[in-house]
This record gives sequence, C-alpha cells and structure tokens, in this order.
Amino acid sequence: MRPRSRRAGAGHEPRPFDGSHAPSPLRAALGRFATGVTIVTCRDAAGVAAGLTVNSFSALSLEPPLVLWSLRVESPSLPSFRAARHFAVNVLAEDQLDLARRFATGSAHKFDAGRWSPGQTGAPVLAGALAVLECERESRTSRATTCSSSARCITSPRMQGLHCCSRPVAIGAWATRCRDNPGDRRVT
Repeated sequence: MRPRSRRAGAGHEPRPFDGSHAPSPLRAALGRFATGVTIVTCRDAAGVAAGLTVNSFSALSLEPPLVLWSLRVESPSLPSFRAARHFAVNVLAEDQLDLARRFATGSAHKFDAGRWSPGQTGAPVLAGALAVLECERESRTSRATTCSSSARCITSPRMQGLHCCSRPVAIGAWATRCRDNPGDRRVT
C-alpha cells in the first residue's frame, strides 16, 4: 500500500487573495515583520529640500550596490522624488523616532528639526543618523498604489552615530514588543 501524501493543504485549492476584502488582516499579518525606518531626502527641480519617512527600504544587491524603496502614489512628496535623480537614505537611530514621526506628516517644516547638511549629491543628510546612503536612481516603476525606485549607491556609505547604545528604529509587532521589554527577545 502506498503512503498518502502529507503535503500541506492536499486536496484543497488555495483561494486567491486580492486584499480588497480584508485590508486589516493583511496589515496585521505584514505588521508581524519588523522593518527598519529611514528618512529619504532629495532636492526637487527648484533645489527645495524634500523628504519623507520610509519603511519600505531594502537592499537589492551588494555587487553592484543597489537599493529599493517605495512610496504611495498619493504622497505629496512624489513629484519632488520623480524630478530628483539623486537622494539620500538616512537610517534612523532609536533616539530619532520623533523625526520619523515628523517626516511621516505633510508638514512644510519637516527640516526645521534635526541637523541637516547637503550630502555629496546635494540631498539633505541627517547628522547622527546610523548610516547614510547617497544614491542615484536607476529605475522607477508604479504599480497599484505604490511607486518604487531602485538606485545605485554612488558614495561610500557613512556610518554615523554608531556606538554601543545605538539601535535602529524598527516598527512592527515584534520590534515594538522588544523595545517595550528590552530583555525579551523572543519572537512569538
């Protein structure tokens, strides 16, 4: 006699999930994945500084040095980033959480807080960020509600603010739990 297949879901076809009927469960599930927080900055066509809080940032490749990040197509910052060829990714430390919150708003005065200086590409760079990557956009795609940019890191990454107590800002159910209970590092 032949053993029965023990593959998961045998005999059941998965139902397609388009997310339209249940965004809250999808958001909750994705919130289980802790992600870092950055402020991405640029100068628009008129040279005005623009920036926003981004947690949809990731490495694509070390060789060549490529990164990827996304923003909503409804973002008021989108025109600035579409016009800019260069931008800076400022990786935030825990003590910069207030800046992350500030740059997540539509405020016209975002750059009034923090110490900013022009990077090598002209994009604003945050003093005290854990790391800064200055990049040149290689491609941009829009899909559904998101515009994504892939870019090449064109300057040597700067590590700032690194000392024994510096930790990155992280969001997600696990990251929040660990921040609230620093001794508890279990993933549940």
